[in-house]
Amino acid sequence: MALFKRNIWLIYYILLGCTVLLLGGASVTQWQDMEDTYRLRQTNLIDQWYGNLNSLMLQQETIMDVLGQRVAAMDDPLKMTRQLDRLESMNPELFSGFGLTWPTGEIAAISSGLKEALVLNLTQLNAARDSFLYSMTQDKMVLGRPYAPTSAGVVLPFRKAIRDNDGKLIAIMSGSFWLDTFRKTFTCDPGLPECADIKIIRSRDRYPLVDSSKSSSSDYYNYAMNESEYQRLLAALNWDAEQGYKPYAGKPYSYLRRDRNDNSLMGIAIYDERYEYWLVLEVEESRFLAEVRRNVLIYMSAFIVFNICLFLLFRMIHSTEEKRRQELLYQANHDTLTGLPNRNNLQQIYDRWREPPNHSLALQFIDMNNFKGVNDSFGHECGDRVLKEIARRIRKSLNEDDLVFRLGGDDFVVISPFVNEKTTLENGRHLIAEVTDTYSVDGRHFMLGASMGIARFPEDGRNLDQLLRSADISMYEAKRQRMPVCFFEDRMQDTYLRNIAIEHLLRTAVINNEIYMMYQPQVDSTGKFIGVECLVRWENETMGGRVPPDQFIPVAEQAGLMPELGTFILQRSLQEMAAIQNETALEFSVSVNISVRQFLHEGFLSSLLQEINRSGMKHVLIVLEITESIFIEDMQQIVELITAIHEKGIRISMDDFGTGYSSLSLLHKLPVDELKIDRSFVEQILDDINAQQMVQSIIAIGRNRSITLLAEGVESEEQAQMLRDYGCDSFQGYYFARPLLIDELRDYLQDKVLS
Repeated sequence: MALFKRNIWLIYYILLGCTVLLLGGASVTQWQDMEDTYRLRQTNLIDQWYGNLNSLMLQQETIMDVLGQRVAAMDDPLKMTRQLDRLESMNPELFSGFGLTWPTGEIAAISSGLKEALVLNLTQLNAARDSFLYSMTQDKMVLGRPYAPTSAGVVLPFRKAIRDNDGKLIAIMSGSFWLDTFRKTFTCDPGLPECADIKIIRSRDRYPLVDSSKSSSSDYYNYAMNESEYQRLLAALNWDAEQGYKPYAGKPYSYLRRDRNDNSLMGIAIYDERYEYWLVLEVEESRFLAEVRRNVLIYMSAFIVFNICLFLLFRMIHSTEEKRRQELLYQANHDTLTGLPNRNNLQQIYDRWREPPNHSLALQFIDMNNFKGVNDSFGHECGDRVLKEIARRIRKSLNEDDLVFRLGGDDFVVISPFVNEKTTLENGRHLIAEVTDTYSVDGRHFMLGASMGIARFPEDGRNLDQLLRSADISMYEAKRQRMPVCFFEDRMQDTYLRNIAIEHLLRTAVINNEIYMMYQPQVDSTGKFIGVECLVRWENETMGGRVPPDQFIPVAEQAGLMPELGTFILQRSLQEMAAIQNETALEFSVSVNISVRQFLHEGFLSSLLQEINRSGMKHVLIVLEITESIFIEDMQQIVELITAIHEKGIRISMDDFGTGYSSLSLLHKLPVDELKIDRSFVEQILDDINAQQMVQSIIAIGRNRSITLLAEGVESEEQAQMLRDYGCDSFQGYYFARPLLIDELRDYLQDKVLS
């Protein structure tokens, strides 16, 4: 089928060639058939005419032989005339008259039809002298030259020598045919191509006796046929002078010759050896060719009509297949959901858009943050509508020279001319702002985050794979730094390769017992121990020992490993803290960090309750720490889930509060129990007025909403005292205690709490 589609026009050309060959073959065959038929009809006609003419001549010769002896024996001229009149009356329309002439040329008697004729000596009559003298030497009837003996018309004479029993010449019997009437014996349908020019030519002197194309009154009959033309006729018949005329006697021969005017003639000739004449039927070949052309034209018309229909059929098939091919090509090169060009299309046009060679371009890789949550929460139909809206917004924000592609999922690529970093950065930020604006689907309103990585051609890669990898690396760097847009830098390559190694090793880290927990104590404003924050750690020899959480947690998030890792963290933390509390008979809060992926994972609430119940800890002692990044997902779903968790008695802590951009305006919707002041503010609180104002604002918000406030990253008494002065409730940091292993925590509690 594929071969048929690719070679549809080849099949048409083959069929066209076959029909051309068929037309050529049919035309040649038709030509040959028509020529054979034409020759056969000519032959049949000339055979018929020759038979009739020969019979007429023999019959007339016999009558003249018998009657001539009888008339010559009469002494009375009147009786002679009466006898000749009787012979003339047998067919007055054909015979113009009869006469008896003595060997001297004197006329002995003539029939009444010749009474107007001058009674002359035939030896003195130019038109008659030759045949008269020749007839005296022959025993057969001799045809004479046409002439006009009377005013009634032109006649074709014939003469027969009359001899006695001893063979002595006693008289010449003469007769004549009316020429016009005689020519009518050669009857055929004038419309037939083979019925054309009929001639009778006397062979001994080339005089024409009958010519259907000439008028009987023409002086054409007064002159012998041109010698060269006569020789052309004989040459066309392949006449051999040595053999004479005998081989042609009574047999029709077809030929093709040219006359003196260079006209091509098709002819049939029969030679009558007894009466020494050629019976010739000729027609101009152009007449035959016209007939052939008419028939070929019919074939040609049928051929043209057939091929027009065939062409239209194949064009329709081609158009249908081309339309289908274009549809398949479009489907192969475009995303079916958004209609944007896809990765295959990007690969195909790579060579085109990168020219001219020195033309600098920017490849911008866009990834929507946590888009999977939309599909998981609202279904793929809603997710598809959001993707369409994302594609629409991207197209709307692009310049005329920019190209946009959907690589799959929630990944998009924009290619644009690179002018300078400032312009490209501004355009990228504008684009990210557009695609992260509020979405409204089926009455739901939510915001999506997005990150963009930019790679430049040719600085960051000379082929497409290199550019995509560079843009992808810079996009993940943007995610890591919580930036909307990030340009690729060479140093990111090392980070990218390290992240790949982290992802690979992290997949077996739990199985290999490389993941473990540490716990950092939390105290109130008086320094009293009130709880711990559970901190995950990873130790791997290949990676050079301990891998910081801020390096492997984002990798786990992106690789989809966080639900599994988060389950391990929750289980291990609750298990170890439950054991500590049972051992010490102390009740203290246990704060566990929950990642975005883990929080939005299907069945998270039921899994959380199951693990808490399994540990035996009280719900009120459990604190789930969530970051502001969670609010880039669907706010309604987040509020519903947090509310459901809070209703189970589990407390909610907002980690890194104040570093985001959405929670301040939405905090009133959330059942938050604790706000954690980010360490970035605490580090600068002694010297930076802005940091001081931010901390005071966060504490004021917490006080107004009766939310507990905890400052993290406290490393000095001065920081702690300023925070106490501002009204902060509790603290966490190296000033009070560093993160501790489980056994170290036991010792800490023994020394600080139980002593």
